[in-house]
Amino acid sequence: MKTIEIFNTIMVKMPNISQPLRKFMIHLMGVFLSSKGRYNFSNLSRWGEYSERTFRRNYDKAFNFRYFNELLIDLFFGNQSWIAVSDCSYVPKSGKKTYGLDRFWSGCSQKALKGLEVSALALVSVKNGLALTLSVSQTPSGLKDDTNRLVFYLQQLVNCSAYLLQKTKYWVVDGFYAKEQAWDQVAGLGMFMITKLRADANMKYLYEGPQKPRGRKRKNGGKVHWKGDEVTSRFDQQGTTQEGWQLYSKVVWSVQWKRNLKVVMVTLQTKKGHKGYFLLGCSDLELSADVILTYYRLRFNIEFLFRDAKQHLGLNHCQSISEKRLDFHFQAVTMTLNLCLVENHLHGKTSFSLQDIKTSYFNANWLQTIITKLELDAESIKMHPNYPRLLKWGKLAA
Repeated sequence: MKTIEIFNTIMVKMPNISQPLRKFMIHLMGVFLSSKGRYNFSNLSRWGEYSERTFRRNYDKAFNFRYFNELLIDLFFGNQSWIAVSDCSYVPKSGKKTYGLDRFWSGCSQKALKGLEVSALALVSVKNGLALTLSVSQTPSGLKDDTNRLVFYLQQLVNCSAYLLQKTKYWVVDGFYAKEQAWDQVAGLGMFMITKLRADANMKYLYEGPQKPRGRKRKNGGKVHWKGDEVTSRFDQQGTTQEGWQLYSKVVWSVQWKRNLKVVMVTLQTKKGHKGYFLLGCSDLELSADVILTYYRLRFNIEFLFRDAKQHLGLNHCQSISEKRLDFHFQAVTMTLNLCLVENHLHGKTSFSLQDIKTSYFNANWLQTIITKLELDAESIKMHPNYPRLLKWGKLAA
């Protein structure tokens, strides 16, 4: 099943979509997959049948992208086991009147840069690591500290929580989200959070010795000192990974967040041959250490979504400065990527190349344009034995 066919299948199930908007969305998907160059209004009009003004006008219309993504996941992956993953990505942008323009952290530059930021919430399959975007939101400007930005990120989780609870109870994020407000919010939703902890996290052992017969029971078993052999002797050893990493875990008390956490300590050899470690925290006290590590490693798959969206679908290219049009562009790009990932999965491919998918659509569109403009016999050309080769022309895995 091709990407456009998948798109049409989902669109039939979408309620309250006007015929002009339905026609535009189908056309937009085709242009996204078959165009070359930048994904701004000017270039889209060169490759598509609509004018630049028509593209701008339709970007102002409302389309329920999140519901579309939910239908897509339910239709093709109904019985899979998932984890929810959130992360942010910097989008370069200029213009004094651009909505959301502020200084945001750029992972590539390792510093804060002027531009935009998008926050993505995705579902990652535990079985095969397939990541599909559920929701994308642009971070507004003026959120000067991490606390205010965390409130915005958590609101995205709250907005999607009704659907997420049907798929998973685990939300996996990086160390930025490891704050008391996030632990409380996730617990209130009936979910568990898995995140990376500071190497010097302030933790205390739970007291496991004999209790006195009267009075308040003792809870404090002493501070956890991460460096040295104390942790490896008091934590429970949970085995070794394929890379040779040693896993240790224990339920301890977090002084900062005032709650019990299942902490997994992963010891490893650094590139210079020294002993190193990192810590993972989970609010589900019953989850095993190896599963916690597996879930956290799957979190990185959301980075591939950002990479493909930027390199091949023009996530950074939107020409507009308005909030509504920017949001429409970000949502349309990630939805197109979802459709390509589903097409790749349905074809049974274990590897994914968005560049090859786009090359196939470009070749098909270009051949059809030549046939139409030169008024050639389409049936005889498509029956030619070399026609399939032309569709694969330029693919990396031809």
